Amino acid sequence: MVRTQARLLDHLGIERLHTVIGGSIGGMQALSWAVDFPERVERCIAIGAAPLSAMGLALNHLQRQAIRNDPAWHEGHYALDQQPVAGLALAREIAVCSYKSAELFSERFGRRPDRSGEQPQDSLSARYDVAGYLDYQGSIFTPRFDANSYLVLSKAMDTFDLACVGSGGSSVEAALRRIRARLLLVGISTDWLFPSREVRSLARLAQASGVRTNYAELTSLHGHDGFLAETAQLAPIVNAHLEEEQLALV
Repeated sequence: MVRTQARLLDHLGIERLHTVIGGSIGGMQALSWAVDFPERVERCIAIGAAPLSAMGLALNHLQRQAIRNDPAWHEGHYALDQQPVAGLALAREIAVCSYKSAELFSERFGRRPDRSGEQPQDSLSARYDVAGYLDYQGSIFTPRFDANSYLVLSKAMDTFDLACVGSGGSSVEAALRRIRARLLLVGISTDWLFPSREVRSLARLAQASGVRTNYAELTSLHGHDGFLAETAQLAPIVNAHLEEEQLALV
């Protein structure tokens, strides 16, 4: 994908990029740009992004299995109006759990019955409020997303490895040494999909590899979604990097 985008830049006559920035899989793409095209990227900002841990890989596997186990998947050969809706909705619900924090779920839902009036003690299908929320997220996702696209994107997240990015080299350190951009990595305090300690560790490794690197951390109850929820906190961090100010690497 990154190389396809580079060809688009060539077609448009754009030689250098002031900043590549993204969160989550977008942050992975930003880092890939900085490694693959060091001469074209001046600044790189990756938010809530690092190679997935075993837990992240496990959750993505379950999401793909939910889609594949839907009888309507047909090995990916489904009609556009007959995609595996049930499997895709379940995949999204699992994903939403990984995007939030336990603290946020406790604060927002607790053990309250579903707001529709269902009583969880009455039947196997009667839900708690958190279950109603997840089912809603699944239902609004399926009309706007394709199941096969979901499989490809989640696998792309799984296989992101700086040591394997383009001509990055045989190790993460070798890949990082290619970067010429000023690098900003942003962690999120309650992100357990991409824990802040792992983002901070990557920042330290980049700095040790000679990359001009800053690290900052969002304090948020929103888990991985913190970069979407805490825009007022994130904006000054990004602005400081764009204005060349130094942030502390902690």
